[in-house]
Amino acid sequence: MTTLPGPSAPAVAYERLKTHVLGTTGLAYFHDRDEELESRFRRRMTATACDSHEAYLALLLDVDTGDEELQQLVRLLTVGETYFFRHDEAFSELRTRIIPDIIRSGETRRSIRIWSAACSIGAEAYSIAITLAEHFPNIVRDWDVSILATDINEDYLQTARRGEYEAWALRSVPDEAREAYFERVGARWRVRERYRRLVTFSRHNLVRDEAPTPFDGGGFDLIFCRNVVIYFSAEIVMDLAPRLHAALRDGGWFIVGPAEAGCRAFERFSVVSAPGVVLYQKSDVAARQIPDAASRLDACTPAPPPTPVRPTRGDARRKHTPVPEEKPAEDRMKALIGAGRLEQSLAACEDALRGSRYNAALHLTHALLLQQSGDVKRAESAFRRALFLNRRLVMAQIGLATTLEACGRRREAARMYTGVLRLLEGCPDGDEVEHADGATVHDLRIVAQRRLAGRIAE
Repeated sequence: MTTLPGPSAPAVAYERLKTHVLGTTGLAYFHDRDEELESRFRRRMTATACDSHEAYLALLLDVDTGDEELQQLVRLLTVGETYFFRHDEAFSELRTRIIPDIIRSGETRRSIRIWSAACSIGAEAYSIAITLAEHFPNIVRDWDVSILATDINEDYLQTARRGEYEAWALRSVPDEAREAYFERVGARWRVRERYRRLVTFSRHNLVRDEAPTPFDGGGFDLIFCRNVVIYFSAEIVMDLAPRLHAALRDGGWFIVGPAEAGCRAFERFSVVSAPGVVLYQKSDVAARQIPDAASRLDACTPAPPPTPVRPTRGDARRKHTPVPEEKPAEDRMKALIGAGRLEQSLAACEDALRGSRYNAALHLTHALLLQQSGDVKRAESAFRRALFLNRRLVMAQIGLATTLEACGRRREAARMYTGVLRLLEGCPDGDEVEHADGATVHDLRIVAQRRLAGRIAE
């Protein structure tokens, strides 16, 4: 009888190293990217004179050297590209809904505690600080306001503490606002001191560390954790979600990235629909608007939120037709979505469709509302109508994929995710995708790749 050879010792050692690193950092993005991961391992192995995977793993496990070396490796594994006021809709809701609600509920304690988790180079945390200081100056002056910003990458934190940025990070800030919020430092821009003093930066590993606690012992009023969990495995997200929930005060708010809304892991939160964004709140409200379809998927399946109707970027070679002015029915629909009234929003959307049958973006909004209400069959039809009208509508393709997956039609879903990757092929990673509420090509490419990485295949 012939005995088949088992895995080679180097392969086993590599897998042990990979398991330790991904388990420690949560970066499931590298689960099926062995060539990229190995190249990063090799760079650090060369720098530390480790001649094998076993030796490098021993270095990481060493009590005296492991933490510092993990930091060096994390610098190679994480991407810090971000910009100020990313995803306008989220900051609009921060100004008009979330902060006013926090103020109303916090009158007696007169404090606001905000956590920007996985803050990268600090643009998000400073955007929150600017929003507070500019729109609620009396609160910032008279209340005890603090913003904690954390990240696993110490290099990013050092950049954040300096508060100095290239002009590219300020690309969404109008010129007059740029002069008001920042000061010139050579070719760079520094966040003005009155905003920087509101933010404290600290190192924190979302996967391994317990959630921080505000110094006054209470919970946070608001947690931003955007475009983070798409990099984590389903198991890690399921473990992380209750810790984030516990870190909030009762009634506290939780914001994730557009591609992360609808995760089953967030079911313990109440869902609050708003124009172009889904917000979560720690609440005991019984009538939660949790998408039934999404709840049957794994923790990281995206269930896109309802979005406002905006022109869709078509094929660059195709002429763009003028977008007609919005009709009253569409205005009413947007207002109802903003108020979180799902049933009425659906009725208003269907009313708007009677006058705009060939509006692909409106069919997409209809599909997303149906998906959120749990009407999977009708959602599928609506997504297909949107794609019939505009075959390049990426969010309709993703929405159809998640709906098919919810119905157990995994092979069809896999074909849809493959189609998403084809639509995104050749697009710059940093470009925002139309109707994706701030999600970039990179974000949605990761979503599709992770779904195809053996997790939905037969």
